[in-house]
Amino acid sequence: MVYRTGFLLQKDDIERYIQVETILAFYKQQFINTGKHLLFEGETFIGNVTFSDDHCILNGFDNFDQSEKKDIRAFLGTLIIPHQKALASAFGFGLQIKDKLVYCEVILNMGLYEIWFNGINIAVLSQNAKCIWLQVSGNALPPSILRDIKKGIEKYYNQF
Repeated sequence: MVYRTGFLLQKDDIERYIQVETILAFYKQQFINTGKHLLFEGETFIGNVTFSDDHCILNGFDNFDQSEKKDIRAFLGTLIIPHQKALASAFGFGLQIKDKLVYCEVILNMGLYEIWFNGINIAVLSQNAKCIWLQVSGNALPPSILRDIKKGIEKYYNQF
Protein backbone atom coordinates (compact mmCIF):
# COMPACT_ATOMS: atom_id res chain seq x y z
CA MET A 1 0.00 0.00 0.00
CA VAL A 2 1.24 3.50 -0.74
CA TYR A 3 0.45 6.80 1.01
CA ARG A 4 1.07 9.85 -1.16
CA THR A 5 1.87 13.32 0.09
CA GLY A 6 4.34 16.08 -0.70
CA PHE A 7 6.07 19.16 0.57
CA LEU A 8 7.66 22.36 -0.66
CA LEU A 9 11.44 22.48 -0.48
CA GLN A 10 12.77 26.05 -0.48
CA LYS A 11 16.31 27.27 -0.92
CA ASP A 12 16.97 30.94 -1.49
CA ASP A 13 14.29 31.98 -4.00
CA ILE A 14 13.94 28.52 -5.57
CA GLU A 15 10.93 26.37 -4.67
CA ARG A 16 10.74 22.68 -5.48
CA TYR A 17 7.66 20.56 -4.86
CA ILE A 18 8.70 17.08 -3.75
CA GLN A 19 6.19 14.24 -4.00
CA VAL A 20 6.52 11.45 -1.46
CA GLU A 21 5.22 7.90 -1.76
CA THR A 22 5.48 6.11 1.58
CA ILE A 23 5.30 2.34 1.54
CA LEU A 24 2.77 1.06 4.08
CA ALA A 25 2.20 -2.41 5.50
CA PHE A 26 -1.09 -3.73 6.84
CA TYR A 27 -0.48 -4.85 10.42
CA LYS A 28 -2.99 -5.52 13.21
CA GLN A 29 -5.94 -4.13 11.26
CA GLN A 30 -4.25 -0.87 10.28
CA PHE A 31 -1.72 0.53 7.85
CA ILE A 32 1.66 1.37 9.34
CA ASN A 33 4.64 3.27 7.99
CA THR A 34 7.47 0.95 6.90
CA GLY A 35 10.01 3.77 6.93
CA LYS A 36 10.57 3.46 3.18
CA HIS A 37 9.86 6.50 1.03
CA LEU A 38 10.15 7.12 -2.73
CA LEU A 39 10.58 10.77 -3.74
CA PHE A 40 9.73 12.41 -7.05
CA GLU A 41 10.04 15.87 -8.53
CA GLY A 42 7.37 16.09 -11.20
CA GLU A 43 7.54 12.76 -13.04
CA THR A 44 11.21 12.23 -12.21
CA PHE A 45 12.29 9.79 -9.51
CA ILE A 46 14.92 11.61 -7.45
CA GLY A 47 15.74 9.15 -4.68
CA ASN A 48 14.60 6.97 -1.82
CA VAL A 49 14.84 7.33 1.92
CA THR A 50 14.78 4.57 4.53
CA PHE A 51 14.38 5.10 8.28
CA SER A 52 15.27 2.33 10.72
CA ASP A 53 16.28 2.44 14.39
CA ASP A 54 17.09 6.18 14.37
CA HIS A 55 19.13 5.85 11.17
CA CYS A 56 18.20 7.61 7.96
CA ILE A 57 19.66 6.48 4.64
CA LEU A 58 19.25 8.62 1.53
CA ASN A 59 19.93 7.13 -1.90
CA GLY A 60 20.03 9.32 -4.98
CA PHE A 61 19.44 13.06 -4.52
CA ASP A 62 22.40 13.93 -6.75
CA ASN A 63 21.11 17.47 -7.41
CA PHE A 64 20.48 18.29 -3.74
CA ASP A 65 22.86 19.97 -1.30
CA GLN A 66 23.28 19.06 2.37
CA SER A 67 20.75 21.64 3.63
CA GLU A 68 18.09 20.31 1.22
CA LYS A 69 18.82 16.75 2.31
CA LYS A 70 18.50 17.88 5.93
CA ASP A 71 15.07 19.39 5.13
CA ILE A 72 14.00 16.13 3.46
CA ARG A 73 15.09 14.13 6.53
CA ALA A 74 13.25 16.54 8.82
CA PHE A 75 10.00 16.32 6.85
CA LEU A 76 10.05 12.53 6.62
CA GLY A 77 11.17 12.16 10.25
CA THR A 78 8.04 13.95 11.45
CA LEU A 79 5.63 12.57 8.84
CA ILE A 80 2.56 11.05 10.47
CA ILE A 81 0.43 8.80 8.31
CA PRO A 82 -3.24 9.49 9.04
CA HIS A 83 -5.07 6.47 10.39
CA GLN A 84 -7.41 5.27 7.68
CA LYS A 85 -9.15 1.95 7.81
CA ALA A 86 -9.22 1.55 4.04
CA LEU A 87 -6.39 3.54 2.51
CA ALA A 88 -6.51 2.53 -1.12
CA SER A 89 -3.58 2.53 -3.49
CA ALA A 90 -4.59 3.45 -7.00
CA PHE A 91 -2.82 3.72 -10.31
CA GLY A 92 -3.77 3.47 -13.95
CA PHE A 93 -2.59 2.86 -17.46
CA GLY A 94 -3.85 2.89 -21.01
CA LEU A 95 -5.31 -0.35 -22.32
CA GLN A 96 -6.04 -1.07 -25.97
CA ILE A 97 -9.35 -2.91 -26.38
CA LYS A 98 -10.14 -3.62 -30.01
CA ASP A 99 -9.93 -0.21 -31.71
CA LYS A 100 -10.36 1.88 -28.53
CA LEU A 101 -7.93 3.05 -25.89
CA VAL A 102 -9.45 2.95 -22.40
CA TYR A 103 -8.06 4.15 -19.09
CA CYS A 104 -7.71 1.15 -16.81
CA GLU A 105 -7.64 2.23 -13.17
CA VAL A 106 -6.59 -0.28 -10.53
CA ILE A 107 -7.56 0.28 -6.90
CA LEU A 108 -5.98 -2.00 -4.33
CA ASN A 109 -8.43 -2.50 -1.49
CA MET A 110 -7.77 -5.06 1.24
CA GLY A 111 -5.84 -7.40 -1.04
CA LEU A 112 -8.29 -7.17 -3.93
CA TYR A 113 -7.69 -5.29 -7.17
CA GLU A 114 -10.75 -3.33 -8.29
CA ILE A 115 -10.61 -2.78 -12.06
CA TRP A 116 -12.27 0.29 -13.59
CA PHE A 117 -12.48 1.15 -17.30
CA ASN A 118 -13.05 4.86 -17.96
CA GLY A 119 -14.69 5.28 -14.54
CA ILE A 120 -16.87 2.15 -14.70
CA ASN A 121 -16.25 -0.73 -12.29
CA ILE A 122 -15.59 -3.79 -14.47
CA ALA A 123 -14.18 -6.53 -12.25
CA VAL A 124 -12.32 -7.48 -9.10
CA LEU A 125 -9.13 -9.54 -9.30
CA SER A 126 -7.12 -11.33 -6.65
CA GLN A 127 -4.12 -13.61 -6.37
CA ASN A 128 -4.10 -16.96 -4.62
CA ALA A 129 -1.28 -18.30 -2.43
CA LYS A 130 0.59 -19.45 -5.56
CA CYS A 131 0.36 -15.92 -7.08
CA ILE A 132 -2.08 -17.07 -9.74
CA TRP A 133 -4.48 -14.32 -10.81
CA LEU A 134 -8.21 -14.97 -10.34
CA GLN A 135 -11.22 -12.90 -11.33
CA VAL A 136 -13.36 -12.67 -8.19
CA SER A 137 -16.34 -10.75 -9.55
CA GLY A 138 -17.70 -8.78 -12.48
CA ASN A 139 -18.43 -9.80 -16.04
CA ALA A 140 -16.02 -12.43 -17.30
CA LEU A 141 -13.16 -10.66 -19.05
CA PRO A 142 -11.69 -12.14 -22.23
CA PRO A 143 -8.34 -13.87 -21.55
CA SER A 144 -6.43 -11.35 -23.68
CA ILE A 145 -7.82 -8.37 -21.73
CA LEU A 146 -7.24 -10.12 -18.41
CA ARG A 147 -3.66 -10.86 -19.47
CA ASP A 148 -3.07 -7.19 -20.40
CA ILE A 149 -4.49 -5.99 -17.05
CA LYS A 150 -2.28 -8.42 -15.13
CA LYS A 151 0.77 -7.25 -17.11
CA GLY A 152 -0.11 -3.62 -16.34
CA ILE A 153 -0.42 -4.33 -12.60
CA GLU A 154 2.82 -6.31 -12.46
CA LYS A 155 4.66 -3.66 -14.51
CA TYR A 156 3.52 -0.98 -12.07
CA TYR A 157 4.81 -2.86 -9.01
CA ASN A 158 8.03 -4.01 -10.73
CA GLN A 159 9.15 -0.40 -11.30
CA PHE A 160 9.89 -0.07 -7.58
